Amino acid sequence: MIHQPDYIKSLLKKHMERTASANEEKILMAAWELYDNDELAAMIAEVEKTVNYPLVKDIKDWEPLAGEVIRMTKEKQREKKMQRYVYGMYVAACIILIFGIVNYFVVQNEKNGMASVVCNGLPGDSDIPTDEFSCRVVLDTNQQMTIDRTKIGQVWRFGSIELIQEKPGVLEYRTLPSSKAADSARDKYHVISTSANQQYQILLMDGTKVRLNAMTAIRIPLSNADKMRFEVIAGEVFIERKSNNITSLIVKTRNGEMKATASTFNVNVGLGATIAVAVSGNLIVKDTVGHEAKLNSCDIASMGTIKMKTGKLIDTMFIERNKNINQLLVWKKVNRVYSNTHLRDFVADISIWYGLKFENLNCLPNRYIKAQLCYKASMEDMLAVFRKNGVAIHFNGGVLTFCDPAPNPKVVHTAYLER
Repeated sequence: MIHQPDYIKSLLKKHMERTASANEEKILMAAWELYDNDELAAMIAEVEKTVNYPLVKDIKDWEPLAGEVIRMTKEKQREKKMQRYVYGMYVAACIILIFGIVNYFVVQNEKNGMASVVCNGLPGDSDIPTDEFSCRVVLDTNQQMTIDRTKIGQVWRFGSIELIQEKPGVLEYRTLPSSKAADSARDKYHVISTSANQQYQILLMDGTKVRLNAMTAIRIPLSNADKMRFEVIAGEVFIERKSNNITSLIVKTRNGEMKATASTFNVNVGLGATIAVAVSGNLIVKDTVGHEAKLNSCDIASMGTIKMKTGKLIDTMFIERNKNINQLLVWKKVNRVYSNTHLRDFVADISIWYGLKFENLNCLPNRYIKAQLCYKASMEDMLAVFRKNGVAIHFNGGVLTFCDPAPNPKVVHTAYLER
């Protein structure tokens, strides 16, 4: 009988109703050894529904079997629940770990893929070396000279300011300890410029590094009083200041000015606007009418003049916060990677580097492209990017156009000024 579950259930019912005899209690105790806790718990749950006698709420007072079985079963259920929870957490942790590992290798593969691209014997993710290039220096008296890798040592001297090239591709300004000589440099300035397919680096008197992109011109005052400011006339510059620099550097453009201390930032000057990009540190930007904003890392400010429907021209400033700025800095790299880049931005970038002029950008398709270009890529390689992306280019009177050539061509624009 003890092996029959229905008989055990009847004994359990008597036990719960406090009507079981001493012999029946012994039989029920013997069943403890024959059935496991789960089986007994299932029986108890079924019997509870049929019990007529009010059950004691505190199961600790139940004698001797039902309360103990229920108590142990609940503990076992809690253990199973905890095991399921721990197992779920373990599975979730494994999924997160696997995702992290996969993501890490994907990112590393992308980085390694870029770094593994070799252009002119250089890794693709490195900055373009400037030792093979040249720049032109013009004094306000129209004295000028071209500086390349052949000129080493003191290149020029202007009163208390000397211009030195200790290694090719990097011009350095230094101050001479002579107050008398300083007077001769007052109100004078340099204009340093680059041509197509050229970049150059300038080291200011406080150690600030300025990288000039192609087709770029900057004006540097030669007075000691103005040694912490310069103007970007056109083109693009990348500026790196020392982390311990506490003095302010002011960079001016036709649309406003940027003020920085220990900061790294990029400045692009086009026909109608100036785009300032904060790479690290803080940057204060101010337009010509006094609007001012503080940029943090990865913030972008656009300052320019727009024409209202009424014909009135107004100066404006637009701020974009926490943006992906990598595409705006690709011009410095040996291998330029354009990933989902708008075609207009690609045209703006390559027109600076190759010194190209495009006619009527209104015909430029509204699409995004993917491409890679070594800084040594030929004009044919660059034009092939357009063909691969289904964009037709026409030659019209010595300039490039995205429109079918017209009998009366419109005004020619330099594409990088349209960024």
